[in-house]
Amino acid sequence: MARGRPLGVKLVAAFFLLDATALFLAAAIGYLLPGLQPSANNFIAQRVPFTKEFDLVPFGVFLAPLIACFHAVQGLGIWFLKRWARTFIVLDLMYRLGDAAVAAALLSGVDRKMSCLLFRRQPLQLMQSHMF
Repeated sequence: MARGRPLGVKLVAAFFLLDATALFLAAAIGYLLPGLQPSANNFIAQRVPFTKEFDLVPFGVFLAPLIACFHAVQGLGIWFLKRWARTFIVLDLMYRLGDAAVAAALLSGVDRKMSCLLFRRQPLQLMQSHMF
């Protein structure tokens, strides 16, 4: 009997797909209605924090479809339970939260091989360090 997707996977996938939809709609509104372009750019800047950091807010309408495609791929990847999607989501969380320690702890719980690469330890050493 096939097991369904866990609720957490469904919620995370829905979040990324809805985020992609919102970015597409904001880009379309900003492009089709030039009077609303500054508002659309501000909305996009709130959803995509690096546009503020790199002073790309005026180009938000043009960057949003690219970012929306990336979020849609992440959402579909996690929906189909792909390991690469989990890794990208953890990296996205690391960037959004700005705390590498939290992301490393999450990553070590998700993927043992990746955590061995991060901490440069053998799997046995890593397991022994988590026991105490």
